[in-house]
Amino acid sequence: MERGVNMAVRLTDLGTRRFIGDTATMLVHDRWNSNCEDCLMDVLIEKGTARGFNPDQSDQAFWEDYEYCPHCFDRSDPEPPSWARTPEGVSKDERETVASRLQSDTPDK
Repeated sequence: MERGVNMAVRLTDLGTRRFIGDTATMLVHDRWNSNCEDCLMDVLIEKGTARGFNPDQSDQAFWEDYEYCPHCFDRSDPEPPSWARTPEGVSKDERETVASRLQSDTPDK
């Protein structure tokens, strides 16, 4: 997928999407992170500023110029909550993509 190709879709509900963009702030939220509860995802839906990404990966959000939400991205790779689990489980590729992105943004010591 090329950088700059807009694959964000306006959301009318959150469903099982992990990454939610806010067009008002250009922040991307990670719903798997327990701190994301403070980001009031339902309000983004009500305001019409919530966007989902295809594919539902943090890299897609960054390619579309969204930045990390400081509450939702803390360099951890949280386990998927029960609402996000599918019968097949979360793909290993999705978890590895997020983990590699978080590690690559870790500042050098």
